[in-house]
Amino acid sequence: RVSLSADPVEEVKVGFEILKSLGLRTRGVQIISCPSCARQGFDVIKTVEALEKRLEHIKTPLSLSIIGCVVNGPGEALMTDIGFTGGGAGKGMVYVYRKPAVAYASMIPSFVWVDGKRVAKNALFLAVSFVISNTFLQYLIGTDAWVRLITDGPSSHWSGFIGIWMFTGVFFFVFSWFREQVCLIVCPYGRLQGVLLDQNSLVIAYDRIRGELRSRFRKGEDRSAEGKGDCVDCGLCVQVCPTGIDIRNGTQLECISCTACIDACDSVMDQTGQERGLIRYASENEIRSGEPWKVTPRMKAYGVIVGAVTLLWFTLLLFRAPVEATILRAPGLMFQDRGTEWSNVYTFKVINKTPQDAVLKLRLAHPKGGRLETVGATQYTMPTQGLAKGSLLVYLPKDLVHSSETPITVEVWVDGHVADVVSTQFFGPR
Repeated sequence: RVSLSADPVEEVKVGFEILKSLGLRTRGVQIISCPSCARQGFDVIKTVEALEKRLEHIKTPLSLSIIGCVVNGPGEALMTDIGFTGGGAGKGMVYVYRKPAVAYASMIPSFVWVDGKRVAKNALFLAVSFVISNTFLQYLIGTDAWVRLITDGPSSHWSGFIGIWMFTGVFFFVFSWFREQVCLIVCPYGRLQGVLLDQNSLVIAYDRIRGELRSRFRKGEDRSAEGKGDCVDCGLCVQVCPTGIDIRNGTQLECISCTACIDACDSVMDQTGQERGLIRYASENEIRSGEPWKVTPRMKAYGVIVGAVTLLWFTLLLFRAPVEATILRAPGLMFQDRGTEWSNVYTFKVINKTPQDAVLKLRLAHPKGGRLETVGATQYTMPTQGLAKGSLLVYLPKDLVHSSETPITVEVWVDGHVADVVSTQFFGPR
């Protein structure tokens, strides 16, 4: 129970603060401040009071440290999401997620700037999510359908409009909260990579032969003489990893090959005057034996397979027919006697793969002397990425039919050119 000689609303606020301190409630801003002393670079008490009022509207869990001096400020800032520390000459420093972000001259406007930065960041996430969702929807329904959906307005395509915002919400959720959990839980890349790796695979690796034993760096020391490795155990490679792994423990499922650990380690090597490449692209055999990486027969085989598949894909793309035609005999029907001719009934379906409307005609190319009639029309208009279908009859003189099956060839004419040739069988008497 909380009892105060004040407005009951203040009792509720104090109760919330107690729950926050116990880790039972996380909503809103949790402020950690010093009691103030002679070293303070600004009025801590008045600043905390003002910020508590200014930040009441924030529901997102956020920890904020407000320390008046540089003695304890930086240390506290490393333990909170946002930290303010006082300094000399009316100046101080703002830390955002444990990193110095900006020097400030006035505390409250600086926090408003940081809060505005968070709003701008989430607005950017939402905009990027909206663009990605529209791109993804174009992949699913096609560009033309997407353009109609956008130009006609939501009232004409409620399902598409809802779909866009559903995808936007999913991508925004990934950007703003789920983040690295996508790589750890959802993405299959690490599992596929783990199946294909061997001792000669080129991966992001920590050179344990060179790096161990780890120890803090001391200026002027001879690390090799003291049995120390090049790793100064700064932990930056872990801090910059988006999935939070320690690459020094070896290749792991969660590694997404972003190379952030390489950049962080190289910067430390530069500062300590040591050779770069403690974390680098290398194979397990290269690190263990010191031999340079080389292309293995397995890699050559993979290269040949990938090259062959790529070549096949380009070949199919370049030589793809503008239409795809299918002509089949009508089920359940035999040949018909037309006096001097035999006839067969067929169904046809032609898909237009071109980006514009096309005019379709069908002609019998073989055998000579036969004829072809389409039912209902002599030509068909096919919409772009659409199809034309119907029925047709093929007539052959009886003197051309010598067996129960006679091969015939039908030409598919599109806009005055032969786009495809289809072969099928003509059934006659035995």
